[in-house]
Amino acid sequence: MLFLVTNDDGIEAVGLKELVKEMSSLGDIVVVAPSTQQSGKGKSVTYTQPVRVQAKENFLTNMNIQAYSVNGTPADSVIIGQKICMQKYNKIPDFILCGINHGDNTSIHAIFTSGTCAAALEGGILGITSLAFSLELPENELFEKTQDSSSRFNIAARRAKEIVSHVLSNPFPNSVKILNINFPNSVDLATKIKVVQLCPVKYIDEVIETLDPRNIPVYWLWGQVQSNLPIDTDSYVLLEEKLITISPISLNLGSYHLEEMKDYFSQYVLRE
Repeated sequence: MLFLVTNDDGIEAVGLKELVKEMSSLGDIVVVAPSTQQSGKGKSVTYTQPVRVQAKENFLTNMNIQAYSVNGTPADSVIIGQKICMQKYNKIPDFILCGINHGDNTSIHAIFTSGTCAAALEGGILGITSLAFSLELPENELFEKTQDSSSRFNIAARRAKEIVSHVLSNPFPNSVKILNINFPNSVDLATKIKVVQLCPVKYIDEVIETLDPRNIPVYWLWGQVQSNLPIDTDSYVLLEEKLITISPISLNLGSYHLEEMKDYFSQYVLRE
């Protein structure tokens, strides 16, 4: 079994390393991840400049893990990672594992914004079953490493291994290529799992205006979690019920309401 592992928090992120430690007993691991923080980059792909790849020696102490950093995006990492797997193993990866992200990625908003989720989307588009893992963190820990968060990532990684082991032991539905999985900040080895739909909108976008040293306005984009999250969605179950959420993601974005739109544009469209 060959796993390609990536993230959007960078090659040195605690969540990535904890995930690799746990998954290494399930098969061969190739890590290809951005060299720097790429949160919020979505599924952007680098076309206008070359992407450089650097082998990372001693990625994990006392573990022989093939790891490479990419001066590009998470989607770049997946595309290049597939090529590296072909070069090293003469096959594409059986699974792509993304994360563990520093901060949760619930809601449709996150699916299109998060580099971690977008790496899974890229994998799904390539026809490879892909799982994105994220851990809810307090806002002040989102981009900072703390000893407390390290221990939580270790527990989340153990639960991630449990989920991947289940997928390996049970035939996975052909209709599903992508899973978005989120762990609550309070996750432990007994936290229950719930399969739920994505929340439509989790954040209320916020634009914070300030001045640079030359008195020119600059803007920070942020967001606050909205009140009254819809019940039985991933955001609500994670943040309010404190459960692990699993949400299947479909790539059939253009299939819904197709017949309705054919009727709507009936005087213009070609009928077969």
